Amino acid sequence: SFFSRMFSHQGEDEDFYMCGLRAVIALEALYETNGNRNDLTKKIATFLEQEESSVKKQVERMYNHRNSIAHGGFKLPFRLNTHDCTNDIENAFEKVSDVMDIGLNLLLNTYQKMIALNLKALKFEYKHET
Repeated sequence: SFFSRMFSHQGEDEDFYMCGLRAVIALEALYETNGNRNDLTKKIATFLEQEESSVKKQVERMYNHRNSIAHGGFKLPFRLNTHDCTNDIENAFEKVSDVMDIGLNLLLNTYQKMIALNLKALKFEYKHET
């Protein structure tokens, strides 16, 4: 399916499948986690003052989707046959929109807090308790 998209018309919905990936990439860049989901979870929970267990569930869902797109497993509808009367298109949009909503919510909450605190970047310090 990915290969078929290289030779087909790039419709309005073409980028939609990548939105889940972009949400994770944006959060990783903003929180400077270098792809480490545990660091991302801890930093988001700390900065947004949310329960780590709740944030962990959201981050896991995003990473599971990210990995399914990047490494296979996500059933991306075949581009040259998008109107074949199956539920493939709707199922794919539902999965992507759910992950995109999680990512956008975390991004918007982060940006709102950064604006309120007049921050242009996030910096974290680790303190070791002795």
